[in-house]
Amino acid sequence: MMTGDNKHTAKAVAKKVGVDEFYAEVLPEDKARFIQEEHKKGRKVIMVGDGINDSPALSEADAGNCHFRRSCDCERSCRYYRERGRSLRACYFEKKLVIA
Repeated sequence: MMTGDNKHTAKAVAKKVGVDEFYAEVLPEDKARFIQEEHKKGRKVIMVGDGINDSPALSEADAGNCHFRRSCDCERSCRYYRERGRSLRACYFEKKLVIA
């Protein structure tokens, strides 16, 4: 698990969901770089994000799941994907599916 949250929060979440290894206080660009490195090793990566700051990593992942808190985040994330030639089919905003 990789998160921008602090170590204390990351440890608690990892324990609750049964994740053995976690990285805390990770910057958005470092998440994307990590995914690129995993791809070089021939691995597939799934990314789950909850904000616009996760767009770089979501766009690098083979599959992504994003839930945004604000409609502007959804719109900006869709634009981020398109600018990089990636396809974002849909995102969730306030429990409603928004087709991109």
